[in-house]
Amino acid sequence: MDTKLASTPDIEEQQLLQRSAILKVYNYYRVFIASVLLLLFLEPETQLVGNVDPDLFNATILLYLAANILIVVFSLFDHKDALAKTIPSFIILAMDIVCLVLLMSASGGVSSGLGNFLIFASAFGGGLIVGRISTVLPAIAFILTIYDEIYLFFLDINTLQSFFNAGLLGIALFLANTLIQYLNRQLRAKEGEVVALGQINQMVIERMKMGIVVVSEDGEIRLINKSAELLLATPNVDGKLLKTLPYTLKDRLSEWKQASTRQSVIFHTYESGRELLANFSALTGDRNSDTLVFLEDSSEIQQQAQ
Repeated sequence: MDTKLASTPDIEEQQLLQRSAILKVYNYYRVFIASVLLLLFLEPETQLVGNVDPDLFNATILLYLAANILIVVFSLFDHKDALAKTIPSFIILAMDIVCLVLLMSASGGVSSGLGNFLIFASAFGGGLIVGRISTVLPAIAFILTIYDEIYLFFLDINTLQSFFNAGLLGIALFLANTLIQYLNRQLRAKEGEVVALGQINQMVIERMKMGIVVVSEDGEIRLINKSAELLLATPNVDGKLLKTLPYTLKDRLSEWKQASTRQSVIFHTYESGRELLANFSALTGDRNSDTLVFLEDSSEIQQQAQ
């Protein structure tokens, strides 16, 4: 266990982990949607989907479902979150858009209602992909939708009203993508502020002359600054990271937890060690929880008092 002050996690690594979590949710969503569409297609009485071109719908939905299952399986073993990076995410979303447009085309175009799933793809694109490249996704979806409506129009399958509906769908695609991008930028800005504040706090704590230690319930050190390391250094642990409190301080901590008002104690880290003053404070108000320990050299305090 690292007992140094925890270094602030890298912002990019945090964002990658967030995108990975979003992608996993999206993967399960895609498998669910593909399964529902396949079940609807296999129900001949309803004919809600695939009624215009059953062969195209059948081939596309099977390919779409198989690809989604493979991506889910791969993501389970993707410990480096490779799929959450920009290019793999863009490829997955672009594949989604193409497959959804084909399924929509085989079902009669925008009037089938399947175009609404493109809105979700565009929205997830705004959360998974950072920058202008994210806006390319709703553009691809809109262009393919318009081409599909033109194709179906020449086949006398739809009417001019479908172009108006396609236009509304295009507006919804860009709005969903832009909104999620905006929220994503705001979240990343807040994260940057928190990280910067954490770095400042860490620098202040590291440079404090007073020793600061955060101790768990069982006496293990969760956090310690350099001043505390110097004050607690003993001959048998010099040069090594402290993992637990010296037994003398641990005993004083146990006594403090049992006492009702006592806050400060004086102790020695070992027989020939210097005299230290320790102040205890419970982090959560419960003395049996993690404890914040402030350490000072009592001889220096006495000199300052004189």
